[in-house]
Amino acid sequence: MHIITFFAPKGGSGRTTALMTAAAGLIEAGHRVGVLDMTEQARTAARIGQSFITQWEDSMVKSGISAEELTTIPAWDDVTRQRAMMSFAHAGCTRVLVDTPKTPSDLVVEMLHRSDVTIMPFVSYMEATFISDWSFATKIPNKKVFGLATGLTGSAEEQDIHRKAFLGAPLLNAELERNDIYPNQLTTGSIFKMTRQQQASVDATALHRAQTTAFAFTDELNQLLRWPTPRSYATQAPLATGSQFAHFHALRNETPGVFH
Repeated sequence: MHIITFFAPKGGSGRTTALMTAAAGLIEAGHRVGVLDMTEQARTAARIGQSFITQWEDSMVKSGISAEELTTIPAWDDVTRQRAMMSFAHAGCTRVLVDTPKTPSDLVVEMLHRSDVTIMPFVSYMEATFISDWSFATKIPNKKVFGLATGLTGSAEEQDIHRKAFLGAPLLNAELERNDIYPNQLTTGSIFKMTRQQQASVDATALHRAQTTAFAFTDELNQLLRWPTPRSYATQAPLATGSQFAHFHALRNETPGVFH
């Protein structure tokens, strides 16, 4: 059983979107997936049964995903976390995906220590800079930590700046482009199990691209779980000494026309 944690100390970075996409791809590839919900809503979900993860799970079931393929469990303290991990192991889960809150806690840091791979999504250079700065300051456990570009906008030059602002860990080769199909899994379920009516309401080319990207994303995650990190992954070197924000300012000074 391998653990993949999706973490970023900032809301709106794409953690849950990336997790849903990874889960869809892994299930389609034949894995039994467990999802550990450690978000701010996890404790509430235990009482009233509603959170983004439980809403998504309901949508996954409606799209044809069975209980043998997907199990989600909320956790808000060490006892519920340990109980959840035992349940995943007993259910035969081969992959456990962890959704985390935007405000890190000791419990989250402990989960990062236990993870085989940590994915840190970001949608802009400001998020990339903030996440990198936090990671350096708190010494995030660095076994296999990777950045994930999600929904980058702008020209090719602008998108390159977004990527260069992420420091301290390499970037995944796979990226989740700006595509409403990914976040809409919250209500549609798996992008591989959409009904004909759902498929008719989206662009066929965009759906195919989303599915292809999801496969590439999950295949890369599986490769990282099987093998040591390949040498082809390189950590972005800073352009300026001091801090990640100094690096960001150096990027801005190098290409002032890119920043608005």
